[in-house]
Amino acid sequence: MTTPVNNTTAEDGGVDVAAGAPAPRPVWEVALIVLVCSLMVVGTIVGNTLVCTAVSIVRKLRTPSNWLIVSLAVADLLVALLVMPLAIVYEVRRRPTARPPLFVSWSLTSLFSTNMAISETNCHSL
Repeated sequence: MTTPVNNTTAEDGGVDVAAGAPAPRPVWEVALIVLVCSLMVVGTIVGNTLVCTAVSIVRKLRTPSNWLIVSLAVADLLVALLVMPLAIVYEVRRRPTARPPLFVSWSLTSLFSTNMAISETNCHSL
């Protein structure tokens, strides 16, 4: 058993034992999480936008298999725009970022858009 520091221990995952709420993260950890996750969001948006733009502009790329790739890119864009930003806030704050109805809709959006991307990947393998 470790001794509590600010009412938290390593065994309880950083949860404030007295209040039952997560202990705040150090500033450097928050900055690192936000920086890395934001780079992933921006990279996902830029990369998938380039894929959609290339297929729509270049006539030779307009094949049925490339349209599957475009639909995968759109699914990834939905994840990057609707799910990842709130996931970053959720990760930093260690609690839901919104009231229950909005949090449930965010969770469902996350579930469906991620599953859509996985299903698209499975279609590509056929």
